[in-house]
Amino acid sequence: MLEAVFDLLRCWSAVNVKNFLTQLHQFFVVYCNPLVFEDKPKVWASLGYGRAQVESLLKEFLLEDLVPGAFLKEPLREGLVTVLVWNKYLKPEHGEWLPYPCGVLCLPQKPREQLCSYWRELAAGFQDQECLQEVLKALESFCVLALRQKLTEWILVLPLLHLLRGHCRPFEPVPPLLPAAGSQIKNWAGLQGISLTDLQCPSTLMEVMAAHKNLVEVDRLLARSWMYLLGVEAVGEYCSIVPVDLLDVLHWLLIRLQAKLSSSKHEAVQQLLVCLLTAVKEQKFRCYDGSYGKTCLRVTVKLVERMCQAVTEPHFHTLTACVSLLAAIAEFARCFPPKLSEGTGAQPKSENMEMLGEALRMVRDWLRNTFPKVLLCPVGLHTTFTSMYELEAWNSMLSLCIGGEEFTECWRTTLQNDFEDKLKQERSQSQIEIYCNQMEELSRKLPAIAPCLEKCALESVTSICKEKTERSLFEWLNGYDLRKFGKLVSALVLKAWPRDDQGRYLDGEEAVVEHLLTWSAAKNVFQLQGTDGKLTDSASERMAQAASVFTAVANRLLDGNIQIKILQKILKRKEAFVELWNMFLAARHNDSLSVSGRCRNVKRFLEHREEEVKSIYHERQLLQNLLDVCHKLQEHVTVEVEDLENKLGADLETNTLDQFMEVHQPDAISSEDAGVVTYFRLPPGARAMAEALHTFSDSFLFNMCWESQATTLSRTDDITGAGPGPPASLDTVHDLVFQPCYRRYGEIYAGLRSGRLALQEVDAIFEDYKGKYDELTKDLEIMCLIAPTEDRRWIHRRVQQIEQYHELHLALEAAKVIMEVKQILCPQGDFGVLETLLGATGVDIKRECLDRIDNDLMKAKKDLEDLTEPRRRCLHELSLAGTFITWVKEALKDINELKVFVDLASISAGENDLDVDRVACFHDAVLGYAPMLYELKPDAGFWPFRAALEKLWKALKNDSNLPEKLRDTALQLKWLKTVKDSHGSVELSSLSLASTINHQGIYVILAQNHKKN
Repeated sequence: MLEAVFDLLRCWSAVNVKNFLTQLHQFFVVYCNPLVFEDKPKVWASLGYGRAQVESLLKEFLLEDLVPGAFLKEPLREGLVTVLVWNKYLKPEHGEWLPYPCGVLCLPQKPREQLCSYWRELAAGFQDQECLQEVLKALESFCVLALRQKLTEWILVLPLLHLLRGHCRPFEPVPPLLPAAGSQIKNWAGLQGISLTDLQCPSTLMEVMAAHKNLVEVDRLLARSWMYLLGVEAVGEYCSIVPVDLLDVLHWLLIRLQAKLSSSKHEAVQQLLVCLLTAVKEQKFRCYDGSYGKTCLRVTVKLVERMCQAVTEPHFHTLTACVSLLAAIAEFARCFPPKLSEGTGAQPKSENMEMLGEALRMVRDWLRNTFPKVLLCPVGLHTTFTSMYELEAWNSMLSLCIGGEEFTECWRTTLQNDFEDKLKQERSQSQIEIYCNQMEELSRKLPAIAPCLEKCALESVTSICKEKTERSLFEWLNGYDLRKFGKLVSALVLKAWPRDDQGRYLDGEEAVVEHLLTWSAAKNVFQLQGTDGKLTDSASERMAQAASVFTAVANRLLDGNIQIKILQKILKRKEAFVELWNMFLAARHNDSLSVSGRCRNVKRFLEHREEEVKSIYHERQLLQNLLDVCHKLQEHVTVEVEDLENKLGADLETNTLDQFMEVHQPDAISSEDAGVVTYFRLPPGARAMAEALHTFSDSFLFNMCWESQATTLSRTDDITGAGPGPPASLDTVHDLVFQPCYRRYGEIYAGLRSGRLALQEVDAIFEDYKGKYDELTKDLEIMCLIAPTEDRRWIHRRVQQIEQYHELHLALEAAKVIMEVKQILCPQGDFGVLETLLGATGVDIKRECLDRIDNDLMKAKKDLEDLTEPRRRCLHELSLAGTFITWVKEALKDINELKVFVDLASISAGENDLDVDRVACFHDAVLGYAPMLYELKPDAGFWPFRAALEKLWKALKNDSNLPEKLRDTALQLKWLKTVKDSHGSVELSSLSLASTINHQGIYVILAQNHKKN
C-alpha cells in the first residue's frame, strides 16, 4: 500500500504531490492507531501494530526503495520527498544520520535553458502554498540538522531553498537591498529560518564553494549567503573565487564592523579592503547603472563612518585602506554617472560631492579625536614627534586622490590646513627644529606632509624675527648643516629685512646699518653666505647690499667722514658692530665681505669716536643752555643771540664727524687738537659761563640768584633812565649778570657749609622749599659742584636745621598758648622747657646764624609737635575762660561736687528747654576739661601738665565740639552762680553726702532700741 502512495509521484504535478501528501498522512494516522468498530471505535491492540511499526516501515521504504534516481528517476525530487517525509513523520533527533547526502538536494549542473525548464517542472509540483510551506520547513530543518552533523555540503541546499521561497529566479539578479538591523540581516543574506550556531571551518566551506561556484550564476542570492557564513579573513579569497557583487560585499562588511574589532580582525579587514581596492581598480566588479555606483558610494561612506568609530591609533592603516577604497569607488561611480531626468541638472554630481564632503568631515574628526595630544614633544634637549602613527596617518590621508581633481584639491587643502594649524600651535623654534631635524627623512618616507612641515617652518620665521631671537635660533641650530636649509635662511633674511609702509624693502644706508646692528643673526647669515649657503636670489641680493653698505660705512668710520646719525647707531650697538667688523676682517679673502685692515682694535677706536661725539653734543648743549638763559634775560635786558641761533640751527645729525673737529686717525699719531670741537667757536669767557650754566642748570638756588641779578640789572637801568641801547653782548652778560650771580651763589654755599648763614637769609632763600626737603637735598648736592672735592657730609645737618627752623613758628604758637593756660592753672609750676623755646622768638633770632638751631631747641620743639591746630584751639578757649575756670575750681571742689551740682541745676531747669541745654553744655564742658581743672596743682610743672593734656586730647577726640561748649558755658556763668546760690551749701553738701553714701556706704537695718552686736 505504501508503494501505491509513492507511485503518485511518478507523474510529477501539483495535484499528485498534494494527493501524495494527503494519502500518506491518512496512511500514517490510520496505521499508527488502528481501530475496530464494535458499536464504537476501539483500539485494535491485538493487532500489535502502532506508531513505531509505521515509522520503521517508512524509514525502511525511504532508505531501500526510494533510492535516489531509482524510484522517480529524478534524484532531486526523490531527495525533496525524502526530506519532507522524514521531517514530518520521523522527527529525527539530534545526532541521527541524514538519509541522503546533501549533494542530492543540490541543483544539477545544466545549461541555462535546460536548467530553467528543469526548475519550472520541479516548482510546478509545489504550487499549493500549504505544500510549499511544508517543503520549506523540511529543508530548513534539514540544513539545521546538517550543521549539527558538521556536514559542509549543506550550503549546496541553499539555492533550492532560495528558489522555492521565491527570493530569486534562476540566473536573474536580486535587488540591492540595504540590510536592516537584527534578524533582517539574515533575510538580506537569504538565511532566515536557519540557526547558524555550528558553522564549519571557513577553509572547508571555501572548498565546497569553489567546487560549486556555478550555483552562484543560477542563484544570485547565494553569493550573499555564502559570504555571510565566512569570516573577514576568508572573504578576500572568496571574492577572488566566487563572482560577487560589490555592493553585497560592502553591505556584508558594514554588517561585520558592528562588532568591536580585535587586532587580528583589524589586519583581516585591512587586507580585505586592499583586495576590494585592487578589484575595483582592475574593474572586476560590474556597475549595472549610475544609481548603482551612487549607492555603492553611499554605503562606502557609511563604512568610513563605522571605521572611524572602530579604528584606534595603532590600526590607522585600516581606516586608510577604507578611505582609499572610498576614493576608488568614487572614481567607479564617476565613470558611470546616473542618467539625468529633465530639469535635474547636475544634482547627482552634487550629491556625490556632498557624500565625499561628509567622509572628509568624518576623517577630520577622527584625526582630531584619535590624536588629541600635541604634535611635538621634548625628548632630552631635542624635539621630536609625539606619535609616528599620527604622521603616517596624515601622510596616508593627504596622499589620496578622491572624486576627481576638484574634490581631491579640496580634500588635500583641507587636511593640509588642519595639519598646519596643529603644527602651528607649537613654539616657532620647535617648528623650525623639527624641520631641520626631520625634513630630509620625511621627504623620503612621508612626502605628503613634508611640504606642510617646510611651510610652517618658513612661516615661523616671521614670529622669530618679531621677537628678535634669530641669534639664539642660529646658536641652537649650530649642530645642523644649514647649507641644506637655504630656503629657511633665505626666509629669515627676507622676513627680517626692514620695509616701508608699502611693504617695499628699505635700502638706504641708515636703514641697512641699523638693521645689521639690531639683527642678531647678521653674523651667522654672512658666514653662511661665504660658504655657498645656497640662498635664494632675493635673499642673496639683500645680503650683498648689506655687505656693501657695511664695508662703506666701516671705511668712513675710520676716515671720520661718517654722518653723526649713523655713528650714533654704531655707538649704540658697539658690540654688534665689533662682532661684524671682526667677522668681515677675518673674511678678507672674500672680496664681498672685506674691510680695511688699518684698524686692528676697533673696540678701542670706537671709544675715541664715542668721546668725540660726546664732545660735540656737550658743546651743543652748552650753547643751548646759554641760548635759553639769554632768551629769559630778554625780559630784563636785550641780548645779542643771533650768532648762537645760527650755530645751533645746523643739522647735527646729517653733518659728518670731521666737520666738527679734527678727528683721530687709526693709523697715525693724533695731534693735541684731535677731538677738540672747533665748530661752535665760543669766546673763553662765554664758554666758562656756558659750562657753569650747564653745571647748575637744574639748581633752583642758582636760577634764583641769576633771576635776582637780572632783575637788579633791569632795575638799575630803570633808575638811571637810560633808553634802549644796543643789545648786550655775551661778554656783557658774563660781567654784569653771571659773575655777580656766581659770587652770590658761592656766598650761599660758604654760609651753608659753615653754618653761619643768617636765619633771615634762610627765610628769604629757602622759603619755597617748605615741605620739599628731598628737593633741597638734591639742590645742595648740585651746589657742591662749586668745589667737587670738598666734604659733603654737612648737607644732611643743614637740611635738618632748615626743616626745624621752618616748623619752629608752630611750636612757638603752641608754647604761647600753654603758657597762657599755665598762668591760670599752674602759676607756680616749672615750665623752663617752654621758656627756652620762647626765648628764641622775636626779631633778635633772625640775626642769629643757622647753627642757632641746635639740639636743645629741637628737643623743646619736638615736645610740642603733637599740638595740632584743633588742640591749640582747645587750649586757647581754656585760656580765654579764666574767670569761669577760677569760679568752677572755687565753687566745686571735686568731680563729686560737680555731679551733684549738675543734678541740682537739672532740678532748677525743670522742663525749660533752654535751661536744660545750659546744664548739658556745662556738664560736657567741665567734665571734658576736668583733668586740667582737678588734676593739676598750682605748682605742677610741664610734665604733669603734659600728662593732663593727654586725657584732654582723648576727651576732644570723643567730642570735637568741646571748645565751643566751654565758650558757651563760660557765657552762662551768671546763671550758674544763681543756681548755686538758690540751693545753698547745706543742700549741696547733703546731696553730696547722700551721693557718697549711695556710692560706697553701708546701711544697717535694726529694731528700735536694739543694740548691734
